[in-house]
Amino acid sequence: PFETLRLEELEVDEDYDGPRWEDDITEDFVLEMLEMFKNNKRIHRKYAYKILVKSREMFMSMKNVVELSIPKGNHLTVCGDTHGQFYD
Repeated sequence: PFETLRLEELEVDEDYDGPRWEDDITEDFVLEMLEMFKNNKRIHRKYAYKILVKSREMFMSMKNVVELSIPKGNHLTVCGDTHGQFYD
């Protein structure tokens, strides 16, 4: 769960050669990340988590997004494209 993530405890190795996200996300970070994806490389998991946390904060602040609880034993069907490749 997002509440238990301790991003400050995730260390990025010195030999990591991808973009680094120190404070706020920057255009340079995004552009470098896109280049890595185009070359079939990955960003560090700390930055992937940061993107998820920031995205959740943004979406949850929107009035058209609601949080749902699905009772145990039931399921929710999502229709639409929920995955894809970078080039889709």
